[in-house]
Amino acid sequence: MKTNKKIYLSIIAILLIVSSTLAVLLIQSNNRNKELQTQIITKEQMVYENLKGAAAWQMSAEAQGLMMQAFETAKNRLDDAIAENGDTGEGLAIITDMDDTLVDGVHYTTDLMLGGKRNNVQFAQFLMTDACNALPGALDFLNYAKQNGVEIFYVTNRSEKGYKS
Repeated sequence: MKTNKKIYLSIIAILLIVSSTLAVLLIQSNNRNKELQTQIITKEQMVYENLKGAAAWQMSAEAQGLMMQAFETAKNRLDDAIAENGDTGEGLAIITDMDDTLVDGVHYTTDLMLGGKRNNVQFAQFLMTDACNALPGALDFLNYAKQNGVEIFYVTNRSEKGYKS
């Protein structure tokens, strides 16, 4: 049981690091233009700045690398837990959020910035598009866990229709 708590905490810590790193990257991107920080800006200017931040996050090699590194670290911690568990993943589990933790939701967020409505119908439609993809390293990590007999539980508010194969 101690090993299970250890792996849960390690994975949660890694995902929090990824989330906070991405938030820092977005903030840094939005803070580049010091002149706009001292002005009262229009709604259109704010949308533009937010879109620049979303684009920087989406295209940033650093963000992509940090995500891959986080999932590789999670894999290493999982290997430790499996070793402590008698070289089997049986009895181990990963409990994880999905959206913006395993799945990239920046396109949906960008749509909201451009005036899209926040509702379950639009979100479900986004989930079925090609823009809704796993974050770098997420699928490899989850497949590795599954291949080693680790159970995976997903925490989400999605309906059963909110998945694509």
